[in-house]
Amino acid sequence: MILQKTILATLLYFDLFGRPLSAYEIRLFLTIPANKIDVQCALHQLMQRSLVFRFQDIYSLRDDIDFVQKHQKNAAREVNFRYSLLRIANKISMLPFVRCIGYIPGAAFNGDGRVEEGSLLVIAAHNYYRFVTLWIAKLNLLLPHSKLNPLRIEIVDEAQPFVNQNLVTATTLLSIEPLHGAESFSCLIKANNWVRPIFPNNYLRVIKAPNISRNRVKRIVEWVVVKCLQMFPQPTESNPRDSDSLLKNRLLQENFLQEYSKHRDAVWKKYKAAIRCRTERWS
Repeated sequence: MILQKTILATLLYFDLFGRPLSAYEIRLFLTIPANKIDVQCALHQLMQRSLVFRFQDIYSLRDDIDFVQKHQKNAAREVNFRYSLLRIANKISMLPFVRCIGYIPGAAFNGDGRVEEGSLLVIAAHNYYRFVTLWIAKLNLLLPHSKLNPLRIEIVDEAQPFVNQNLVTATTLLSIEPLHGAESFSCLIKANNWVRPIFPNNYLRVIKAPNISRNRVKRIVEWVVVKCLQMFPQPTESNPRDSDSLLKNRLLQENFLQEYSKHRDAVWKKYKAAIRCRTERWS
């Protein structure tokens, strides 16, 4: 019973963003520990009560095939967009103190029906966030006609935990797909170990991405910068999280709570009605 309610709550949360889930994603984003067999059994029982609907390997609260097909088209577009960013990611990976580059899905967190393009996450070496920001800004000036200008790029410190430690931030963190630097991305996950109590099944995720190679020129530049900082020490600067940061609440808190309460009440009402009918049938 508790697992079924948690599955409904998970599907409800992602339904606000117009995103159905697969069985693996449901288990990944559950807020309680659960194994694969228990999740499959709970989903089967929910489908028998017409609380959850399955379309191939996708589960949704909506009995709407058009909704699922629209999500699949958006997902295919996301894949093509992600592959188009690999060339840009290769250029950024050559910059000093860049340890990881990841792709943050955009369409998965857009609830108004429009397709939102994703963005790049650049993970900088610890205490060198400012230098990476400066070099990416210089790269923008050197490549004015490239796809780098309109692209949103978020830069974080590999050892700095995020300030906004909430459900939206945790969901975004687990949705990031590393393109380069799996080892540094694992360090970022470890630095944000507050995600583990929210999503205890996050160990299911397997991070596969080639590590960023540090060639001789990159190592020399980094060595020079480190020596200069030792000669002229400056206060260390952590990653500032301003109002324009990606890892803030994507929706205003008040509007989000209103929408969540509205959908939650409707789902719980339908769930209680199904339980009542089943109890009357048994009696």
